[in-house]
Amino acid sequence: VYSASGFDLLSILARVATRPNPHVVLGPVDLTCSFVVVDVRRYDHPIVYCSPQFCALTGYEEHEVLGRNCRFLQAPGGLVQKGEERRFTDGVAVAQLRKSLVANKECQASIVNYKKDRQAFINMVTIIPV
Repeated sequence: VYSASGFDLLSILARVATRPNPHVVLGPVDLTCSFVVVDVRRYDHPIVYCSPQFCALTGYEEHEVLGRNCRFLQAPGGLVQKGEERRFTDGVAVAQLRKSLVANKECQASIVNYKKDRQAFINMVTIIPV
């Protein structure tokens, strides 16, 4: 399965599932999971793939998600600027996630995110560099 951006999604999922010495324990990882893939090599780490389950969970359609940074989920209505203090979610957890992303390390943290309809939900955010 190739995503619209041209990468081999099944290969990425296989690399996540079979990575050596995992620091974060995951359950089964497949296309029924709610997840996004971001490109950390591009400015502001845009989402390049979102699973159908992610869209079902958040209420956003794929075209509303692709190209955006995940921070849009951190406030009702999605209005969060880069570097802005987090008012609607745990800034310490967000900083922990950002630090692991920059260090290319696995990380997991629970944060409050917001659906398109502005409803809050607890999101277990997991970062697995591939």
